[in-house]
Amino acid sequence: MLFYITFVNLNEAGSVGIRKKVIGQCKAFEKGLGRTYYTLWTYEVAYLMHGEDIVETDVAVSRKDYVEVLQNWLEKYHIKQTYIRYALCNKYIILFLQYQRVNGIRTVMEIPTYPYEGELTNSRAKVEDQIYYKQVPAYIDVITTYSEHKEIWGRKCICLTNGIDRDEMIMSKKIPTEQSISMVAVSGTFCSWHGYERLITGIKNYRENGGGYKIKLFLVGRRGDEELYRHLVQKYGLEKEIIFTGWLDKEALSEIFDKADIAVSTLAPYKAGIEAASPLKGVEYAAKGMPMICGYKDLRFTDDYPYLLQVPNDDSPLDMERVIYFWKRVRVIVDYKEQIHRFAKDYLSWDFIMQPVIELYNVSQT
Repeated sequence: MLFYITFVNLNEAGSVGIRKKVIGQCKAFEKGLGRTYYTLWTYEVAYLMHGEDIVETDVAVSRKDYVEVLQNWLEKYHIKQTYIRYALCNKYIILFLQYQRVNGIRTVMEIPTYPYEGELTNSRAKVEDQIYYKQVPAYIDVITTYSEHKEIWGRKCICLTNGIDRDEMIMSKKIPTEQSISMVAVSGTFCSWHGYERLITGIKNYRENGGGYKIKLFLVGRRGDEELYRHLVQKYGLEKEIIFTGWLDKEALSEIFDKADIAVSTLAPYKAGIEAASPLKGVEYAAKGMPMICGYKDLRFTDDYPYLLQVPNDDSPLDMERVIYFWKRVRVIVDYKEQIHRFAKDYLSWDFIMQPVIELYNVSQT
């Protein structure tokens, strides 16, 4: 049995993508390693989960409480292997890692974003992490990363890319139309590094320069930089072109995908100090059979992959003429959606991506 340990509230609306990722990884682990549970913490209650089912709960008001609950569950279920999603370090995380090492529990730690300093906003958490993170390598076996680093904190890395559950891979139904382009950008919370102001300003510039294509953009998400985006849309008079949908459930999001030709991923990762990545939204777009725009080197695709437009990783407005040229080139390929979808099924499923980690655990059991 394997425990996948998280230190976040996966029940929050803004954590839908992370929860989907964790469940997809757990399904892959279960196929290769046997029964796999994951944990989540609402900052009042600790949950032990299997898929969407609650196995058990316990009260955990503080991080210290949560760590104690985790240790009780590890002992109760005789766990010898864990996979931990890193959520910054403090003394309780170190105590938990020490407990695992003393009890012979093998640990792989996932660092979702590296380097991650650019994403930190809580000064206290940042200071605590800087104090304690250097102790982490002594208590873990391997780090998984979505960067190109072969080693982090002196520990060997397994380089992963974000994936998707094969059962969730359903193509969108959008049929291209002449002289129009519809785009969708999906985010739980609009963070500064998403950089969608570049796209909004690019659409404004295209309009001012007499561009003839009909353009529509669906912005899916809430909070963060939402007010900035709304201000720009109102300032530029783009209310008809740019639609704010708020958070959407699975069915409503599928309906939006069925209205869009192109998907937009992160456009300003330089704000978080990132040049290369494989964010979750990118594989979800590919599974829908949608070409994509991004502002980073996507580690899942080769430089000559024809269905990805990489734009400069800076604050310049997007060149909509370039975007439209890209779209024109893609849309004439009769089976472009099938090609993108097939690539996702073959190489972007969690079953395929997590195989090196599964093999590592299996070797440790022999």
